[in-house]
Formats: sequence, structure tokens, C-alpha cells
Amino acid sequence: MREVMGLAFRQLLPAVGIGLGLAWLLAPILGVVLLGLDPRAPLTYLAVAVSFVTVGLGAALVPALRAAGVEPAEVLRGD
Repeated sequence: MREVMGLAFRQLLPAVGIGLGLAWLLAPILGVVLLGLDPRAPLTYLAVAVSFVTVGLGAALVPALRAAGVEPAEVLRGD
């Protein structure tokens, strides 16, 4: 299970980084949409990053639990 969750985390970090970088570049345009929020506030970016990583790891939890419950010999044997 640790391997599956680690893989998900390693895939999430670059994706979140790229997304936050693009959001930072597009902040002047996004500022019109975000009523009452400063589009360049560091706390906003931190909250978004933590939310995305939490949701991503939560989505990876189901396959990780499923993979952890399978006997290795059964997988190697096949159907």
C-alpha cells in the first residue's frame, strides 16, 4: 500500500506545482473571477495545494487498499 500511495504522491507533486505556477501567471485574469480574494495571497495557494494533494491521495487510497488485499501468489498464478 505504501508503494501505491508513494507513486500517487510523486505524481501529484509535479501536477500541483505546474497548476499553481500557471495560476500564479494567470492571477491578474483570475482576480476578476475571485470576488473578495486576493489572487496572489500565499495562504490561498497553500490551501489549494493541500486540498489537491488530499483529494489526490484520497482517490489513490481505494486502489491501494484493493492492491494490499490481494495475495501475491494469486496474482502470479493468474485467473
